[in-house]
Parts: sequence; structure tokens; C-alpha cells
Amino acid sequence: MPLHLTKHEGWGNDFLVLADAANATPVTPDMARRLCDRRFGIGADGLLHLSKGGEGADLAMTLHNADGSSAEMSGNGLRCLVQAALQLRWAKGPEITVATVAGLRRAFVDENADPEALSHHIRVDMGSVVVEGSDEDDLLINVGNPHRVRRVPDPKRYDLSAAGAKYPDVNLEVIAMAAGDDIVKMRVHERGAGETLACGTGACAVAVAASQWGFVTGSVVTVRQPGGDASVDISDIEHVQLAGPVSFIGSIDIP
Repeated sequence: MPLHLTKHEGWGNDFLVLADAANATPVTPDMARRLCDRRFGIGADGLLHLSKGGEGADLAMTLHNADGSSAEMSGNGLRCLVQAALQLRWAKGPEITVATVAGLRRAFVDENADPEALSHHIRVDMGSVVVEGSDEDDLLINVGNPHRVRRVPDPKRYDLSAAGAKYPDVNLEVIAMAAGDDIVKMRVHERGAGETLACGTGACAVAVAASQWGFVTGSVVTVRQPGGDASVDISDIEHVQLAGPVSFIGSIDIP
């Protein structure tokens, strides 16, 4: 079956998007694994299925991780999907609503944004961020998907792969303060994808955790990831905002 895909990235967290207006092309775990494989496929952290929205939404999104497993939510995936919809002219700013497994999410983009641009600044309202459990150095946080945020002396030296293997059912972020006000350093091991250069929901979880621990005092937190700095507004814990650039990488046709 021929497929047309586009590839997008936010801070190096890259996704393939399958646009399916009629919602007629089901995504299987095997399809996601094959397409996301970086040596034998195209390569990506996840595969997004984009369709026209229902239930009061402009768009609908489902997500499979690189290992084929399904996921409830991805902040960067959501932003990449919105860019794909802009380029297809399926939606336009300033506000775009997206139905996801985790519920309805809102994205915001300049209403005069050029659909053909290779980069867009996209902000998303990730909804409520819930702290579900904690101990002295760990917080369990839900951003529509589960996270464990751990404070460590030096994220660069931390054995993230081993720790991630211990917690296969959550996304694991390790953090430490960075030089400068309200800046937090982060590395992430994502459920179903392994270590990635960035994680949007992870950045939101980290910003909330840093506030809980007193690392930051402001309402806007810069989360410094290997792929780039995410801006997270935690002034309203019921509507945490994730903002930053999204870039279009290219189109792929598979015969």
C-alpha cells in the first residue's frame, strides 16, 4: 500500500506524520516499528496519524512510539502534527483544537503564519499537570502520559539507559539546576523510544517538578534539553503551556 509521509522535529524530537483525511489507513505496531527504524526504515522517535477532527476538534491525533507501542500523548508530537496540518491547509491559526487519547488539546500559531514555511512557532496548552506521588528525589507526574522526574547531581554523567530500563512504563527525566534564573537541565528516556533529544510532555513535567522542589520561582521555566531549550509556562497548573519552534524536514513517498 503506497504511503505519503512527512517528517518534522521539535528540538530534535522527530516524528513521521501520516495524513489520512478519510481515516482509512490504520497504523499497526509493525508499521510504526518499520518506519521509525533508523537503519532499516526512515527513522523517527514516533509515528503520528493525522485525521480530520471529530467531537468538536479540528484534528485528531494518534501516536505510536518507535518500538510500535501506542502512547497517550506527546507534546512535541502534537506540535509536529499541527505543523503538518498547517502545511496541508487542514487548519489555520490562531487556535487549532486536536482530539487525542488523553483528551482535547489546544494549539496556538500566528494566524498569519505562512503554511509553506519550513519552521513555525507553535504553543500548546497541555492541560492539567498532576503530581501523583513523590519521595525526596523523585516525583511521579502525569501530563496526559506518565513521567518520573528525578533530581541528580549531573544529568550528563547519569546512567539514563540503565535507569530507564528499570521503569519501562514511564518516561524518565533526570534534572539539575543550570546557571541562570529559572533554567533547568534535563535528559530524558522515553517509554517506547529510549533516550531522545527532547520531550515536550517531559519538559512540562520537569518545570512543575522544579517548581515543587524550589529550583525555580518564576512562572516561565526554560528546560534545557540536548536538542534545545523549551519554554514552559506553569502560571496555571490546569493549563500548562509548552512553546517553541517546529521544523519541517521533508516528504517521503513509499510505493
